[in-house]
Amino acid sequence: MRKSILATVALSLVASAALAQGRTSAPQLANPASQNCVTLGGALEMERRPDGGQYGVCVFTDNYQCEEWALFRGECPKNGLRVTGYVTPAGRYCAITGGRYTVVTESAAGETGVCSLPGGKTCAAAAYYAGTCSR
Repeated sequence: MRKSILATVALSLVASAALAQGRTSAPQLANPASQNCVTLGGALEMERRPDGGQYGVCVFTDNYQCEEWALFRGECPKNGLRVTGYVTPAGRYCAITGGRYTVVTESAAGETGVCSLPGGKTCAAAAYYAGTCSR
């Protein structure tokens, strides 16, 4: 009886080890917005907002760019936007995320503007970039 129990335990261990070896971890699905960027010929670069939030920028030739999810949703042109000329990071961020940036004040201290987002919401560009005004 004792040999029978030991044999059963041994077979159970061997069977479970064989099953464990046959298992593979599930494949990780890639971010569809990142895949879209690469498919369209862009190179993905990760950046951070002032609040620490991370976002992907799809960079095309001649400094044309789109935030990856804005590109994926069709809120940014397929070959990107030319970002040369945006004075502030907030203005650039507004544009590449599909918003329309409008300068409100220009002075020696800098530039401020508003960001009109695709859904109709308007935020101060600096607040949108800082993550305190969301879509």
